[in-house]
Amino acid sequence: MHATTDTLVSKRLICETVDRLAPAWRELALRIHAHPELAYEEHLAAEWLSDALELAGFRVARGVAQTSTAFSAEFDTLRAAPCVAFLAEYDALPGTGHSCGHNLSGAASCLAGHALAEVVRDVPARIRVLGTPAEEAGHGGKIRMLEHGVFQDVEFAMMAHAGFMNLPSREMLGHKRVRVEFSAHAGSQDASGNTLDAVLHCLHGVELLRRKLRPRTRIEAVVAEGGSIERSRSSSRCASRYDRARAEVLISSTEVAYIERLERRLKGLAQAGADATGTRLEWTATWGTYLPLRRNGAMEAAYANNLECLGEPLGRFPADWSIGSTDCGNVSQRLPAIHAYFKAAEPGIEHHTHAFTEASRSELGLAGMITAAKAMALTALDLLLSEPLRANAKRDFLDGPRSS
Repeated sequence: MHATTDTLVSKRLICETVDRLAPAWRELALRIHAHPELAYEEHLAAEWLSDALELAGFRVARGVAQTSTAFSAEFDTLRAAPCVAFLAEYDALPGTGHSCGHNLSGAASCLAGHALAEVVRDVPARIRVLGTPAEEAGHGGKIRMLEHGVFQDVEFAMMAHAGFMNLPSREMLGHKRVRVEFSAHAGSQDASGNTLDAVLHCLHGVELLRRKLRPRTRIEAVVAEGGSIERSRSSSRCASRYDRARAEVLISSTEVAYIERLERRLKGLAQAGADATGTRLEWTATWGTYLPLRRNGAMEAAYANNLECLGEPLGRFPADWSIGSTDCGNVSQRLPAIHAYFKAAEPGIEHHTHAFTEASRSELGLAGMITAAKAMALTALDLLLSEPLRANAKRDFLDGPRSS
């Protein structure tokens, strides 16, 4: 097959290939579900998925990123071709097993990569299936793989997560932790009370910022240190000391630029408090483990178009539904990526519950896994065959704000 071959014929062949290969990957998804393994302990899942990809003709490197349960499976038709990666998750949760559906998500990515590899034998392509452990509980297997260079030659990445509807992607939260500390100037004669006053001034600033926050944004703050009370050794009198006081602030939002903007505004308010009380401000800010998901309009549009071509309804994620975080956000800050969703459960069945554990082995969930594999493989084919799409995806990535 050549890049000039009718794309519709190629896409039909991909769908037929997914259907032909699906039974084996369904069985693997159910087997992983029956043997849930926690973060960085997914030895069976990693072995089963790696073995299956190796049998499919992929070159598999096990234990990448100095992580025994991470792997990289490669299929290349031309070393200079575009590189697309499918991200496979497979860790479970304590007590509820696969209550986030990673048994389905991981199998969907592997099935997508397997089917695509069978169809693009004569198309310039580099296909990766990356086994990414430990997404749950903030352990961040993808972050470790990023740090060890596993994504170095990957140009585009995608995955699909079990959920309540089909989505090409949606917003995910990132967090920035801020330590705001006030101390008395050396030699100050009137520091008593001032550092605590400065912290209270800072907390008042937090309340002001909260009044006009964008949707899906939170600022949480606590007084971590407010001073001390000491009893005099020579008398029964007590004295309060306020030579140092500290607040801890957590800023959460879906946009890197907005988090940084709120941090700058809060720092200005904290500095005003320091100036007003004659204290010294010490400011420390660090990103949380998981960064916000950086959206990619070009890739999302391609994925949505493929879902529609499959006859699958596109959902609209309600603005008032809660959202979480994912280490796929960290990937999206390094390269163009999407974190899609497929319908595995009915609305109202929440992740991380026993009900979702049951959904993760249901016929609805398994059917959603196959739909996601088709949509991902079709989107990857679009990227391989369309230079304009690749250019647009890279432009969307470069135009968007990134974390520092």
